[in-house]
Amino acid sequence: MSKETKKPTGAGTNATATSKTEKKAKAEAKAASRPKPKGRIATELSRQGGAIACTVLLVLLSAVALAVPGWGVPLGTLLGGGNQVTLTATKSDGSEVSADELASARANLQKRADALFEKGVSVKQTGDDALSVRVPASDDAATVASSIAGAGKVELVRVDAIGDADALAQIQAGTTNVRLKDGTYTAFASSDNITDSRVVSGTSSARSSSMVYAVGITLDSAAAKQLADITAELSSSYGRIAVVVDGTVVTAPQVSQKIEGGQVTFSGGFTRSQAYALAAEISAGPIRVTLAASDPEPLSSGLSGQALPAAIAAAVVLALLAGLVCSRLFGRAGWVAALSVIVTLVLQLGAFAVLAQFGYVFLGTYELAAVVVCELVSIVSSGFAAARYASERRGGSSVRKAQQEACDHAIGRIALVEAVLCVVAIVCAFVAPGVWRELSWALSAGLLADLVSMPLVKAPMLRVLTAADAEAGVAAAGVSLDAGASADEE
Repeated sequence: MSKETKKPTGAGTNATATSKTEKKAKAEAKAASRPKPKGRIATELSRQGGAIACTVLLVLLSAVALAVPGWGVPLGTLLGGGNQVTLTATKSDGSEVSADELASARANLQKRADALFEKGVSVKQTGDDALSVRVPASDDAATVASSIAGAGKVELVRVDAIGDADALAQIQAGTTNVRLKDGTYTAFASSDNITDSRVVSGTSSARSSSMVYAVGITLDSAAAKQLADITAELSSSYGRIAVVVDGTVVTAPQVSQKIEGGQVTFSGGFTRSQAYALAAEISAGPIRVTLAASDPEPLSSGLSGQALPAAIAAAVVLALLAGLVCSRLFGRAGWVAALSVIVTLVLQLGAFAVLAQFGYVFLGTYELAAVVVCELVSIVSSGFAAARYASERRGGSSVRKAQQEACDHAIGRIALVEAVLCVVAIVCAFVAPGVWRELSWALSAGLLADLVSMPLVKAPMLRVLTAADAEAGVAAAGVSLDAGASADEE
């Protein structure tokens, strides 16, 4: 009977373990020797370098416009403080001013203030017979209050029919702001006949760049007929028609031809502010009470002049919150919202600084509301693009396909909607009255800033942020290949 010879089990196990260790080491060495792909994020940053450079340039230009002396954004009284002038109302017959009369005077003054070239002027009732004119620190409160507090009675008078000899001599000599005595003249048209007023500007001559400001008025049909008849008579002798405001002749131009249609434009060497103030008085109509002005008093600001830093700090906080929320909902792409909020705000404030040079906007309550609205629009549009990317990825699309859907289709669709809204806001800025005009300019500036940020910030940065998803996919594929190679070798 033969005996079986058995192999020692311990030696076989050790040999197998050694073989697996060697194979694993070879696989790791092979993986380490494989050339690593270039970082997708770095590659995408390089591709979007032009858009990033343009964004940086626009942000720097906006910062310069905000910081350069003489530019920046004028602040309203709520944010920047200013001065206030108290107007005390009385009546010529000595009776008390009624609540309705004071309310009518306040509404009329506010209408005049809204039509001024100076922005941010507000009128508040502060007593039974008192109104407060609040003027931003950038403007002279006494001058502004004086420009809107007149009675606002406008009259057109034939100079040759004025019975005040001294005043007539001054007018004939070309003197302006000549006071006429009551009862020495009769007007053929007055404020009751004026249907519209406007400021007209232009250069003094073809070779001059200095601006000349005039006021144009439109008369109703009855007054227009009288004007045509009178100018037809006066044109042969180059007679004069005086424009009288609250009993003072502001200008008395010569008549060289018959004026038909009731359209009259007159200039008395007005400055820009004077022309706007006169047009405001004419358009708002006369005030039925007499207003006596006090000396200006300081008006403090709730933010002690730190409005702009506070707005930027609030935007940074809003950007971080938007980025956190959107990133939790949509992944890395959600951080586009944080970047777009900050860039949109800076570009919008830069646009404000440019528009302020033409007297279109200042940073007041309505403008702040427009800033908030436009920042929310920026967050929503960024979130919509990030949501589209996340949805495509969850549906199995590749990173590149998801990027195309988010950047080309989603952002493109949003841009079309915002472009339409921006055009509507610009149209309203030209036709809307008073504060609604300023609000429209502010909204158009913010929407335009967000539109600019779409090809320069939102689409490029969404591609950069989501490039990490592609990089993670490459890394996962590499690990899978290594594992497969080890299995094959075993």
